[in-house]
Amino acid sequence: MIADKVKAPAISLVVVAGIGIVLQLVSIVLNIVGIGAGSYDMMNQYGSTSQMTQYMASGVSGIIWSIFTIIYAGVIAWGGLQMMKLQSYGISMAAAIMAMIPCLSPCCVLGIPFGIWALVVLMDENVKMAFR
Repeated sequence: MIADKVKAPAISLVVVAGIGIVLQLVSIVLNIVGIGAGSYDMMNQYGSTSQMTQYMASGVSGIIWSIFTIIYAGVIAWGGLQMMKLQSYGISMAAAIMAMIPCLSPCCVLGIPFGIWALVVLMDENVKMAFR
């Protein structure tokens, strides 16, 4: 019965993380293409070497940010899987909270309601006891 209670919010956390990972992989590709595509004409477009360097650095910082958020989403997915198995209450709670943080959540629009749902379920005393 408890496993059924945590299953849906746990799956929702995994789905939110999965959506975030896919979006960040697309972002990495776009950053790579943005740096590589049209590099021949960059000097004409930007006018100076410093502007071209800033453009290229923004692509690199975008890639670094995407890698960070993929790792962040991976922790949320892992927490959702732990929640589904009724293992590691702390990681499950952390994943639910992480999913709700705007600008860091892999999919903010879904992360907030699903994170709240997961927290409400995790705060239930019967669920807490099932993790022990």
